[in-house]
Amino acid sequence: MGKLKTALDLIPEKIGGLISDHREDLENAWLKREDDEALDVGFKVKFGLDKGNQVCTVTMSFTPEKVSASCRFAWDEKQTVFPFKKKPGDAETSEAPKPDKKKTK
Repeated sequence: MGKLKTALDLIPEKIGGLISDHREDLENAWLKREDDEALDVGFKVKFGLDKGNQVCTVTMSFTPEKVSASCRFAWDEKQTVFPFKKKPGDAETSEAPKPDKKKTK
């Protein structure tokens, strides 16, 4: 099995993507909370194997709407991580997959 280094390098980008993709949901959750209530936002990272490939799932969840969103990616220790800039209106690339699910509980 490979090392986690490449996946660890990609996780901050994935978290940023989840925040960016759900900015409006986060803003609405902030506005809907009670004045004395905090907005709890959590992030979870899960490493595993899927059909022999190393995969990482990054999940963001927050209240009060009980929103949960995830993105999943495969990595390889030989994979090179290239920083890239997204311009407004750019389509998602294979280096930054869109979250694979959005649930409201």
